[in-house]
Amino acid sequence: MKTKNLLIINLYRQSNDKPGSHRLTNVEFRNALGIIIAILTSIKSPAPDIILTGDFNLPHAIWPNGDMRTGATSDEQAMIEDLKDLASEWFITQMVLEPTHRCRNTLDLLFKNDPDIMHSYTCKEAIFSTIL
Repeated sequence: MKTKNLLIINLYRQSNDKPGSHRLTNVEFRNALGIIIAILTSIKSPAPDIILTGDFNLPHAIWPNGDMRTGATSDEQAMIEDLKDLASEWFITQMVLEPTHRCRNTLDLLFKNDPDIMHSYTCKEAIFSTIL
């Protein structure tokens, strides 16, 4: 049986738009990325295929390059820059290029370091097409 050397990491960053929700700062996000970097650094050779996926809730990011739309707070700008730095340092590319949210933002991301590890993906129209 053929085995696959694969590391899958999933990250969920709570959005800030719900009343009473905790407002996640770039310091907390940087700490989470630090844990991911520590895991990646601790891996012995041969390096695995890496998939980093999740709901990052960075609505002002334009992927795949991580450029920014106007209106991003300084916290969001720092989070986008930190995520871009992680992607650059570990040679992972953000693959989702279609909107994943009803406001036409790409919030759900999938980074990978092996172009052959994923055949394709599909983004479906959001169930709730109006803002609640």
